[in-house]
Amino acid sequence: MKSISFKNPGSHSTLCLAVTGYEFPKITEEHDANWLMVHVDVTFKDQRFQNASPCLLASDLLDIAFWFDQLFFGKLPGWICNGFIEPNLEFEVYRSTDAIVRFGIRLSHESKPPFEISRKDDTSETCVFELTYPELAEVAASFRLIADQFPTRHFDKRTVAKIRKYSEHFQGQLRRRFN
Repeated sequence: MKSISFKNPGSHSTLCLAVTGYEFPKITEEHDANWLMVHVDVTFKDQRFQNASPCLLASDLLDIAFWFDQLFFGKLPGWICNGFIEPNLEFEVYRSTDAIVRFGIRLSHESKPPFEISRKDDTSETCVFELTYPELAEVAASFRLIADQFPTRHFDKRTVAKIRKYSEHFQGQLRRRFN
C-alpha cells in the first residue's frame, strides 16, 4: 500500500492518503469496478482521525497527478479546485511563489474529522500545506505510481495507451527539468 503524506509543522497537522484497493475487487468491467478505497489519516495537535471510504475513481489518481504537475511547472491548473464525484476529498491551490505552493486538501462527509482544523464551513475541514517545487514533483509521481497499481479497469486499449503516453510524457519532462 503506497501512501502520500503531507505535513504542516506550523499547525502541527499531518494528512496521509493511501489507496488500499478497489471497492469491488472482483468486478472488472463496469463503472463500479473503478471505485477505490481511500484511507485518510489526519493528525492535528494531539487529535487523530482515520477513515476509509470509496471516494475516488481509478482515473481520478491521474487527474490529481496532472494537477500537481501543473503546479510544479508553474502553471495555474485549469481548475483551481480539484474535486471529484464523491466530495470527500478536494484539492485547492491558494498561492504560489518562486519557492513554494500553498494549497489545501478539503475533507468532507466520511473523510471529515470530528475536530476543527481550518473550517471554511460546517460541512468540511481543510488541511493547508506548503510544498517546494521538487516536493510537488514527488507528490505527482507518487499519485502516478498509485495509478499504475490501480489502473482503470474498463477502458479500451486505446484509452489505456493514451493514459500511459501521458504518464511517460510528464515523467520525461520531470527528468529534463532536473537534469
